[in-house]
Amino acid sequence: MNSDIMLLSNTLVYNFRLKCGTQEVADSYLPVPHFQDFQQYHLFESTQCNLNSCWLFEALQPRSKFFFFFIKQNQKINHK
Repeated sequence: MNSDIMLLSNTLVYNFRLKCGTQEVADSYLPVPHFQDFQQYHLFESTQCNLNSCWLFEALQPRSKFFFFFIKQNQKINHK
């Protein structure tokens, strides 16, 4: 398991007894294919996102091994 993902359960449940099988596994991540195409389409053609505040852009970065999402269930959605 990736070391960043393992950190939460290792801290809360296993008292730091969990160990990664190999360094390769510890450093692994899920690559996003065609990430540059996503950047071009999403960030530069969207009027709602920018490089400083786009959660989707941050979540898909290779350095982001995991991401917690908080979604409000009581938000109103405007359909046009």
